[in-house]
Amino acid sequence: LVIMETENERHRDLFAAFEDTLKASDKGGPTLLIRVSDVSEATEKDRVSGLADRPALVVTVGTRAAERGFQRNDQAPVLSVLLPDIAFQQLQPLLASKDRRRVAAIVLDQPVARQLAIAATLLPDARRAGALFSSDAFSAIDTFRAEARRFGLDVDPEQVGRDNEAADHIEALIRRSDVVLALYDHRLFRPVTAKWMLYIAFQERRPIIGFSYALLKAGALAAVYSTPEQIGVHAAEAARTWLAGESPPATQSPAYYNIGINGPVADALGVDLPDEDECGARVRQRLRREQ
Repeated sequence: LVIMETENERHRDLFAAFEDTLKASDKGGPTLLIRVSDVSEATEKDRVSGLADRPALVVTVGTRAAERGFQRNDQAPVLSVLLPDIAFQQLQPLLASKDRRRVAAIVLDQPVARQLAIAATLLPDARRAGALFSSDAFSAIDTFRAEARRFGLDVDPEQVGRDNEAADHIEALIRRSDVVLALYDHRLFRPVTAKWMLYIAFQERRPIIGFSYALLKAGALAAVYSTPEQIGVHAAEAARTWLAGESPPATQSPAYYNIGINGPVADALGVDLPDEDECGARVRQRLRREQ
């Protein structure tokens, strides 16, 4: 069973890749019967006739779909995709203590090591990497420090209190950093915050390393991001593994990702970069070397 919003183009693209990957892996194995449920409707439709009423696995696409999947009455395991880690964690209370179903997620969050690898590889003269964090994000800051050391970077974490606006901290952070990592934090990183960060960074001629394609196009020098199709392929592989009897980790970052660069921004900042394919190859090589 796949629960999704069929009117959402990103969700449809993800599902198409998910279904195609499952079909390609059917050779020599049991045929998987897929039922699609639109989270915005009460009806469900079978992709293949003869599906049993109780699914062997529920795959949810998006946060609203994950909520619906967690609230199901049966004990089918749930694999949630295309949602941030914080949303997946916040849904856990929906599982009653007596509910023994297994849940897992492929979250949208990219590992900070990927952004640090971009900074260290494409900006070899950079020494200090800055980033914004919520006031209570101690674990994330510890991870940031530990990963940065692997890439030879000093870190400058800027914590934003609950009663402070992120914009108040951005200008100072950018001025004292050689490069700034835009890390996803639902409490801090709103569209207005992103616009202000990119604007100040451009004025101060500081590169931003982003976590999404939208940030890349909006003015980040480079970014790591996963397309819906890439997440769909990963979801299909995880589903096959789970149905074969091997439970996946509770949370996984996208296995497949792109390294994108913004050529006009690089030119404006005076950063000499090779083409996007070469940049991606260098970053991936650096990641492999530092693992």
